Amino acid sequence: MEDQKTFSLPSGTHLTLEAIEALHDITENISPIDLRNTLMELYQTYVLQRCHDLPLTFEELASHVYSLDCLLKILVDDYVTRQGDRFGREAADVPEAAGSS
Repeated sequence: MEDQKTFSLPSGTHLTLEAIEALHDITENISPIDLRNTLMELYQTYVLQRCHDLPLTFEELASHVYSLDCLLKILVDDYVTRQGDRFGREAADVPEAAGSS
């Protein structure tokens, strides 16, 4: 049986059990490092393709990407720590950690 964690969420949250399970499924199938790198690559490709004609809502888009990146940094830090623990070494020694910052 897998260990389970219990979390308290603010009463006004938009997060549902379904959303949390979906996030869990994503991070079980894709490492947080790869997920973050993919998000950054998509964002950078978008900016490069639109650099001469950025939409009026670009600041809002950039803010959303930044917020997602902050979430992914938290997931990456936890992932790297667990990988370090799994291999009996410091997180900084885990090769995948090099691309996390």
